[in-house]
Formats: sequence, structure tokens, C-alpha cells
Amino acid sequence: MEYCPKQVLALSEGFNRKGYHPPEVLKHGECVNCNLCEMICPDFAIFCVPADAAEAAAEGGLN
Repeated sequence: MEYCPKQVLALSEGFNRKGYHPPEVLKHGECVNCNLCEMICPDFAIFCVPADAAEAAAEGGLN
């Protein structure tokens, strides 16, 4: 998260099932899809998808 050139991500306040603070998006719409977070994340916990695919999945369009 600290390597994001746009400072889009931060640790969330809450915990996930494994007891970690997962990343959360701070600045919606500011990601430039450089995928640096995805490449550097040691736990493979961050992955990037194109915005249109993410919107379709949120609407139930992708299975």
C-alpha cells in the first residue's frame, strides 16, 4: 500500500477472518491501474480488475 503512486490504498480499521487489517480504497476513481500494488503484495491479497468489470460484478453481471 505504501508503494501506490496515487496513495489510493490504506489499512482498514477492521480485521478480516485471518486477523489482518485488509487494504481499503481511500480515493475512489483515482487508481491509474499501474498494478504495482498487485505485483508487490507479499500475500497476493490485492488484485486489480478493470473498472467496467468491477461494476458489472457488483451488479451481478459477471459469474
